[in-house]
Amino acid sequence: MSLARPDGREALAAWLDHLTHERRASPRTVRAYGDNVLAYLNFLARHHGETVTLDLLGAVSAADLRAYLAFRREGEEGLAPRSLAQTLSSIRAFHRFLDLRLATPNSAVELVRGPRLQVGLPRPVTETQAHDLLEEAGADPDYEDWEIARDEAVLTLLWGCGLRISEGLSLTRRDAPLGNSLRIIGKGGKTRIVPVLPAVQAAINAYVAALPFVLS
Repeated sequence: MSLARPDGREALAAWLDHLTHERRASPRTVRAYGDNVLAYLNFLARHHGETVTLDLLGAVSAADLRAYLAFRREGEEGLAPRSLAQTLSSIRAFHRFLDLRLATPNSAVELVRGPRLQVGLPRPVTETQAHDLLEEAGADPDYEDWEIARDEAVLTLLWGCGLRISEGLSLTRRDAPLGNSLRIIGKGGKTRIVPVLPAVQAAINAYVAALPFVLS
């Protein structure tokens, strides 16, 4: 006798458990992902007039998902484009879990494009925003441990040392391990010395240690 397949809410619970215990995502990230996908499941139940099963999730069409995003955009909440993009990201991550762990693929979900985000002038992130970015870096269920360590190292380096993205990407393997200061050539070829915090050193060292290959 075959085992019963989980329904949508049970699949969601399994995914959140995966994020918490295998991916070690922060409670804030897990809660945000859970809220986004639970609202999606509730919409599907009303939209189709039936319990959300894995078969239904596997059959969700691009039109279904666009209808849901329109519902969130035009409803009482009136989600802004950035919040809609985060909602779509959560749903895609959930469907990737369904594909990889519960044998329920759905290629239609990847066909839906998120809202266009207005590009403004770059602004420095706050300490809270920096912590949020670090939490999000470890939340993607498709990432290997070394990829999570890489993203955390880059974000910690950029914020902790006050670097531009181009300056951070100009560093090479021979720059690690980092000392107490770092020589940076910035815009216009100007050179400056920036202090390196212990947290930055630790993040870079963790990334190098986690690499499954030799970094040149």
